[in-house]
Amino acid sequence: MADRIDLTSVSKFDGRNYQQWRFQIVCALKAKGVFGITSGTEALPSAENVAPRTLCEDEYGRVGSATCSQSRELGSTEGTFRSKLPNLKRTNKEQKKNQRNNSAFNVECQEALYVAPQSDEDKWIMDSGASAHMTHHREFFWKFEETSKNDVALANKQELPIKGIGTVKIEKLIDGKWYESTITNVLYVLNLKRNLFSEGVLTKKGMKIIKEQDSAKVIEKKNIVAYAIRESNNLYAMLFRTIVNPEANVVSRGDLKLWHERLGHVNVKSLREMIKKNLVEGVKMSDVNNFFCEGCQYGKQYKLPFSSTERRKTVPGEFIYCDLGGPMNTLSESGAKYFILFKDDASAYRTVMFLKHKSDSFDCFKQYASLCKNKFGQMIKILRSDNGTEFNNAVFQEFLKRHGIQHETTAPYTPEQNARLERENRTVVESARSMLYTKDLPKNLWAEAINTAVYVLNRTPTTQVLNSTPFEIWHGRKPTLDYIRMFGSEAYVLTPKGKHTKLDPKGKKLILVGYDKDSTNNRLLDPVTKKITISRNVIFNETAEVKLFRKNTVLIQLDNQNLEEMENKEGNKDVQIKEEEDIQIEEEEDVQIEEEEKSEEDNQLKEKEARVLRPRETLRLPKRYESNLVEADVPLTFDEAMNSSDSKKWKAAIEEELDALNQNDTWELVPLPPDKRSISSKWVFKVKRYPDGRIQRHKARLVARGFAQIEGVDYSETYAPTTRYDTIQVLLSLSVSRGLKISQFDVKTAFLHGELEEEVYMDLPDEVKESTNRVCKLKKALYGLKQAPRCWNRKFNNFLQEFGFRQCQADKCVYNGEFEEKTVLLVIYVDDGLILAKDYKTLTKVLNVLNLLNELKRVFEITVNEPGYYLGMEIKQDEKDGLIFIHGTSYIDRLLKKFNMEDAKTISIPADPHVILTRNSEAEENNLEEKVPYREAIGTLMFAALTTRPDIMFAVNLLSRFQTNFNSNHWNVKRVLRYLKETRDFGILYSKDYENTTLIGYSDADYANDRKTRRSTTGYVFLMCGGPVTWACQRQKSVSLSTTEAEYVAASNATREAVWLRQLLSEVGEEQVNATTLCVDNQSAIKLIQNPVFHKKSKHIDVSYHFVREKYEENVINVKYVPTTEQLADIYTKALPKVAFQKIRFLLNIKANNYPVIT
Repeated sequence: MADRIDLTSVSKFDGRNYQQWRFQIVCALKAKGVFGITSGTEALPSAENVAPRTLCEDEYGRVGSATCSQSRELGSTEGTFRSKLPNLKRTNKEQKKNQRNNSAFNVECQEALYVAPQSDEDKWIMDSGASAHMTHHREFFWKFEETSKNDVALANKQELPIKGIGTVKIEKLIDGKWYESTITNVLYVLNLKRNLFSEGVLTKKGMKIIKEQDSAKVIEKKNIVAYAIRESNNLYAMLFRTIVNPEANVVSRGDLKLWHERLGHVNVKSLREMIKKNLVEGVKMSDVNNFFCEGCQYGKQYKLPFSSTERRKTVPGEFIYCDLGGPMNTLSESGAKYFILFKDDASAYRTVMFLKHKSDSFDCFKQYASLCKNKFGQMIKILRSDNGTEFNNAVFQEFLKRHGIQHETTAPYTPEQNARLERENRTVVESARSMLYTKDLPKNLWAEAINTAVYVLNRTPTTQVLNSTPFEIWHGRKPTLDYIRMFGSEAYVLTPKGKHTKLDPKGKKLILVGYDKDSTNNRLLDPVTKKITISRNVIFNETAEVKLFRKNTVLIQLDNQNLEEMENKEGNKDVQIKEEEDIQIEEEEDVQIEEEEKSEEDNQLKEKEARVLRPRETLRLPKRYESNLVEADVPLTFDEAMNSSDSKKWKAAIEEELDALNQNDTWELVPLPPDKRSISSKWVFKVKRYPDGRIQRHKARLVARGFAQIEGVDYSETYAPTTRYDTIQVLLSLSVSRGLKISQFDVKTAFLHGELEEEVYMDLPDEVKESTNRVCKLKKALYGLKQAPRCWNRKFNNFLQEFGFRQCQADKCVYNGEFEEKTVLLVIYVDDGLILAKDYKTLTKVLNVLNLLNELKRVFEITVNEPGYYLGMEIKQDEKDGLIFIHGTSYIDRLLKKFNMEDAKTISIPADPHVILTRNSEAEENNLEEKVPYREAIGTLMFAALTTRPDIMFAVNLLSRFQTNFNSNHWNVKRVLRYLKETRDFGILYSKDYENTTLIGYSDADYANDRKTRRSTTGYVFLMCGGPVTWACQRQKSVSLSTTEAEYVAASNATREAVWLRQLLSEVGEEQVNATTLCVDNQSAIKLIQNPVFHKKSKHIDVSYHFVREKYEENVINVKYVPTTEQLADIYTKALPKVAFQKIRFLLNIKANNYPVIT
């Protein structure tokens, strides 16, 4: 006789605990080996149909009779098993009959527990093209493991990210009965529209798939294990219903990253302290390991806080800080443009309100003052704010005086006086921006995000309040956080009775946008009606990516300029005027700026007065300028690294470097031979950053002090080739015309792999030196050795040639190979390289040989990345439209910050055609050298001019001529910086819509424009795929006696460049069949090139310049006349007026990041 199932541990049903009661019954059934209810006529009641009464203990068993399902894991060969649930006794037949007729038991037993509704997104579609089973439902997984696998490619070439892999439980319908089963190795793929059931996985496991006209079946060893039906769209839908993991929506335990995101990207240190000291309730942590938050990197910046020596008040509501934030560049859903933040000094509790106009600040303060009086029984005693007119006006001051409130204001340019609120506005905006970015929400939700940021910040600890939270001090009770969910999560809210018909969905999908005041109710946004719903009956899906806004909105992009104003705002009239000036249209601003430039020398006093617009805390002494854009917090010595705030990271970097040296067998420890000498060593530290300035990792290098080496003793040859920027630009343009795919790679600790030919001994640094006084006999090259670059280049070159690559003669760092009859190009710059191939399949094969499949893996560690940032150039590729855009926006932003030009007025051209620069007296130059960072500015600008900004080439070249003899006029280099600010997102665009890879050049000269030497200026540019690949601006080496001669010399210089370009293109498989066209705007120079005429004018010209005539006769170049208005090289020979400059810039395809394509 069958045993009765023990249900004594199941809670009694009281009409309100249905979910808990139902779940406990399921657990009791599973404990007896019952994994699903598949037969019988009775079922568990639904929540809305159960009468509110208490069931007796005997009634626990009245859940119906059932037979355990047949269970088989799809794809396995395990046998089936059965278990029977015995029939439970009834008290009498009448009771049994009544129960069956009761509406509480009308649900059929075939309805599985926790089964998701069979919408289109929930169906499992049989797919012959899928390499694995896939779903986008996180709640389907009963076993789940996060993975870092690559994206999955769909049939439409769309790539979706794989976020994990695990096991899904389903019920399958066979012969009218439901059987529970599991699907293993299911991929969790974001944004997948349907669940895919892979035919390939089944066939690999020996199963057969038989498709008929209306159905399909899966057969394993002559047994049918699954059915599918053919739908109207000719897709086969599996007869599955998925069993949802009940813990997916009710569990409150999460890892550190999840709670960090739920709490509005709160400071991790505060989050750890909150858990450690038990300052809140309802938070359980399953993983407290460190993590990387991308949302914070985009939403936050770091700056040292102001120190405060004021004593904190102890009575809440007594001392209040107040500040206004905004204006935002987008109105909120309610039409707000500003927000006002109040912060209590005693508790650090924050209150935020949103305003449509600045003038509403007074009403907000009156409302806040009433709140404090009602809560604490007294009026505010002290209010501290800045000098903004929203606070410093007659009406506001009269109210304060009438209620006895002392108003403290900060002095202009003294933000330290308001230190406790100085970063508060920025903190909440950064938190809001991180939340919006994480879920890709539209910008008009900024007010909801800020409101949520304040809500969660009040419930997390702060450095201003020890062993408590602002909420606890303000309200007198501990906050609980078990209801907190990630901002922007999908929320399924119960539709009230009477609001839907029987066949309508009982729930609606909304978006969580915060919490209602100080309650636990959720604020939910309907993205269609834009209405806010307040509800507590909500089930959340935090892992889903929000799709409801994608069609009509764009990602959040809060106005960075306004954020800076929040941080530095002093409330004076100058700042208000500046905000108004920022709204002016470009044409108006250009006219005003040009007029200001012309009268700059006559208005020095006005210029000094105008500096009040720049907040004083951003001013720096000249000595703070560095020669490059490396931040000053990088330690210079080992002791500095160990005593810095990042000492743990530097120590880890040192250990990583030593491990790499040991694994590479870089040296052996030996006694120093008596006839040999050793060189010393030291640690060099560096911070590697992403293009936007975020820290990628800390690096430590043990370098040899190679300056002590002696030529012929411990080194001989040192030369190692490095590729030219021109080469990179040529290859990028080729990738557009040929449709090549690009991957980027770098070799970790590259120099350590070079093998030394000389005998070199080195002392270990004191920090790791052993007591035996042995030294390192170097087997491999080390950073700092004079021959290290050469050794590494030789090593890598030999490997590539063995692999089948051919080294190009035009550029020794370019290699051409052929794999499966497909050309592969490779370029290397020391240890960073690019690989170009026709398709990703070929590209992957080459990279696999380089890194994964080849035995070289034991020597080199090669990292492969997308070509986003290479040698300081940011690369943006659009394969669909055949475009490549290279720019240096991040570099320009850092450059502007370095020279304190972030807040400077913009200007439309980099060089003023009306200004003539002259050299300075030695006395004045010596006086300026210590005050003006002229050389540093020229050096940083030159890099931009050589890589991504050919439009500033002439201006930088002209200013560079005065590096050793400059005066105050030459500090017009600021004008170039102001121009770069105006065009910070400009770059070079290459497009396949232009004339393939035909090379075309322009050369020009400005006759005798150097006032002192009377030498002319040469300029040339060569274009491929619509954009410049090489350009130059240089002062000619000798004085030309005529315009003809100057143009002739310029054409000769351009011809030398054309010959090199043709050789390079030929070696990479793009031979120029026809002569290269060189456009010149001087008829006399063209005739001199074509024939040896004008003997009197040309007999003195140096023989080397007749190179252009020789190449013309050899049909290497073809000279073509163009009028001056169409001479694109004119931009490299002189300062042009605005209209002419912008026209040539446009024709050179130097455009903004949105690059509208004009062909």
